[in-house]
Amino acid sequence: MRSFALLLTLALLTPCRLAAQDYPLDPVRALAAGEVKATWLADQGSWMVGGKVGLLFQDRLSLSAAGYALASSVAVGGTDAGSSFRLDLGYGGLLTEYQLRRGEDLDLTVGGLVGAAVGEVSAPAQQILITADNFFVLEPEVTLRYRLLPWLRATASAGYRLAWGVSLPGVGDGDLEAATFSVGLHVGR
Repeated sequence: MRSFALLLTLALLTPCRLAAQDYPLDPVRALAAGEVKATWLADQGSWMVGGKVGLLFQDRLSLSAAGYALASSVAVGGTDAGSSFRLDLGYGGLLTEYQLRRGEDLDLTVGGLVGAAVGEVSAPAQQILITADNFFVLEPEVTLRYRLLPWLRATASAGYRLAWGVSLPGVGDGDLEAATFSVGLHVGR
């Protein structure tokens, strides 16, 4: 599964012109978006919040800085005096997206985030941080954007987060790898 996801990401990040479009192109535009993401961490449903800011080139290729963080920590293995450990997670990096289809009201893009993450495991009852670790993330995704106003679009995305290099007690790479589903608002054309 990991090999397939890596190959899919490489294919999605390689821009190619699939069809000619008859519309005027702006050389460069700014964009920003806020998102709420549903995912799984350590076999538990979780919510993340985040967003991106970047540039859109020729109405096709966008390069953005993107970041996401858990809305609330997640219980992970092990107990200390009857209290479970808690995991906090945040990640970010370069998000590259390519617009496969641009319609009057509906756009289809593919892309992926390549970046780094930080995870922290703590014991809240004792108010101590057990450990923290940095690791790599890769998150390919497919996004639909629906135009609400000329400068505002509602978005819905589906992707898969890969993680490697995780060294946290009770948490491995597989605990952080999962499907992601997000909705948001995209400002910019």
